[in-house]
Amino acid sequence: MSNYLKKNLNREDPLIRFAKDHSNEHGFVFGDQIEIRRQHARSSLGTDLMNRFYADMRNKKISRACVSVLHKPTRNTASIAFCKDRLGMHDIGEVQNHDRTTWGIYHRKLE
Repeated sequence: MSNYLKKNLNREDPLIRFAKDHSNEHGFVFGDQIEIRRQHARSSLGTDLMNRFYADMRNKKISRACVSVLHKPTRNTASIAFCKDRLGMHDIGEVQNHDRTTWGIYHRKLE
């Protein structure tokens, strides 16, 4: 995960710009990639890791998390299901990156 500080949010990265433009709060965490090896799939390792991450966010008073998941050229259905079903995120839009890949942006506001 990458924690983009406010001073770094002016990057020319369309994924970060989209998340920033759709945020009405001062800060958010943008998750880039997480990989769980096949032998640990369905072990709740990814969910446990994200729950610890959310706890750290709450302690730092950051309530908004955004992640990107590849939609095109190949739709990453496993990551989409993980974000929606396990992490309680919802899709807030798609962005095409400089390399012409299309990414879905998923969001969760922590309570």
